[in-house]
Order: sequence, then structure tokens, then C-alpha cells
Amino acid sequence: MKLSKLHFPASRSIGLACLAAAALLAAGGAQAQAQAKPNDTPFYGEIGYTALTYEEMGAKLRPKAVRLLGGYELNPNLAVEAHLLLGAKEGSTTFLGDNYKVKVDNIWGVFLKPKVAVMPDLELFARVGFARTSITASGPGFSDKQSDNSVAYGFGAAYAINDKVTVSLDYMSYYDRKDTRIKGPTLGLGIKF
Repeated sequence: MKLSKLHFPASRSIGLACLAAAALLAAGGAQAQAQAKPNDTPFYGEIGYTALTYEEMGAKLRPKAVRLLGGYELNPNLAVEAHLLLGAKEGSTTFLGDNYKVKVDNIWGVFLKPKVAVMPDLELFARVGFARTSITASGPGFSDKQSDNSVAYGFGAAYAINDKVTVSLDYMSYYDRKDTRIKGPTLGLGIKF
């Protein structure tokens, strides 16, 4: 087994995914404006721990990352976000007695985030956007840095502890092409500025 290069061809599906997200938002836009509190700030941030799974050619490696996120609420049902994931721990596996490793150097991306409040303190959300992934893969006799772009998407829930602090759990797919996938859950702590 040799970890091959990531396959990141351009995708036409990002436009369709963005249109689908916009259609979801159109349904609740007017009602959402009425729910907004007048002194809410539109800016927020989050720090989280991400347990990624890197899958390629049947192998699964589990690198870990810290995710920093900044967002701006356009209205109560739509936000835009920027994500930065920084590798915290490499993932490794053994195949036929040889050790293979993958480390996420970084993943950054921009996302549309449609969301809906299902209870006063609980919201469900989706994300769709673009991510650039950089990893380092190594094994017997090789070490290779790889970077490229991909459509990224996910879903999750956020619970407001109070007016300023939230706890969230989400699942994101940062890369999914041919035989390679990078995805995983994040547990985050957020704050409104």
C-alpha cells in the first residue's frame, strides 16, 4: 500500500449546493427577521477539537485538529463562516508490517451556513462551501506534502448556554473525491462578540 496523492479536480456541484442552501433560507427569511433580538451582534467565533478520519484505498487513519472559526450572521437563518483547522496529532496505521502516517497541516475554508432555531436555545444548521486542504503523508521511504481544493459540507447543532456562549457539535466532510475522504466531527465552544 502506498498513500497516493489526493485527487482534487474542480467540481461543478458547488454551485448546485449553494443554490440548494439559498432555497432553504428563502423559506424562513421573513419570519427569522422578526425573531432577531435588537442588540445581538452579528459576529461570532468558535474553537473546537476535530477528530478527523482520512480514508484512502481501504486504509483509515485518524488525525486530530484544532478548529478556529469566525462567522457573521447575515440574518437569523443565514451566516457566512471562515474555518481554519490546524493539525494537532497525526494519524497512523500499520499495513504488512510498515507504518504509514498522515498529518493535517491545515484546512481552511469559507462556508454558507443556513440554520433554523428548533427551540429558543437550540439551532440546527448545515454548511456548504469550499475548503483547501494541506496534508503530509509518510511511509517507508517517502514523505509527501499535498495541497488542493474541494467542495466541503456538513451539518450540526448548537446550544446557547447564555446570550454570548454556545456549545456545538457538527460533522463536516472537508474532502470527498474518488477513493479519498477527509471528514469528522467537531466539538466546539463559541462566543458572540
